[in-house]
Amino acid sequence: MKLDHIGDLLLASPVFSSLLSADFQLRGSLRAPILTGDARVNSGRLIFPFGALNLDQGLASFSGNDPNGPHLQINASGRNYRYDLRLEVNGPADGASVVFSSTPPLTSEQILLMLTAGEIPQSDYTFSSSARAGRLATFLGKDLFSQITGSDPSEERLTIRTGEGISDTGRLTYSVEYRLSDRWSIEGEYDEFNAFNADLKWKIYSR
Repeated sequence: MKLDHIGDLLLASPVFSSLLSADFQLRGSLRAPILTGDARVNSGRLIFPFGALNLDQGLASFSGNDPNGPHLQINASGRNYRYDLRLEVNGPADGASVVFSSTPPLTSEQILLMLTAGEIPQSDYTFSSSARAGRLATFLGKDLFSQITGSDPSEERLTIRTGEGISDTGRLTYSVEYRLSDRWSIEGEYDEFNAFNADLKWKIYSR
């Protein structure tokens, strides 16, 4: 038995959305199938309760003999609370090395606490207990809402980003993008200088 597949796959959930290019080969028998090939990330976004990272590149390689899962190579980055964050994942899925880094420098533990618990080190902004509870409830509720409604996060036209920066008055910045089509969108933002801006964006290349 031999099956080949080359094409794009869409993976979407309330916390992860990505477009993959897959090149797989399935060999062997029905009783003992062997999967080889690669899956590459073309675009994507990782959503945490208190932040987000863009997937810059990702690769999952299947050798046909993967007792610990496919070998992963993933790089992600994003700006959260005035920190430029980076994530590197390397190794088999069941034991990959996961390293966070940032500018200005923070430890991996500090970055993880910032993204998952809203603990922002050396900052002039602090989440209140009620604000943290609200963010966590919203994060957890996304999955339940999608299951009930059957909605696909990848098809949503409205994208809201908060907390990439902190304004001069100690408020979180935010931006709102409404996608009119695959190429055109309207954007509005509240920036670090306490200014409100609006733009019409045109994407030159759309996959």
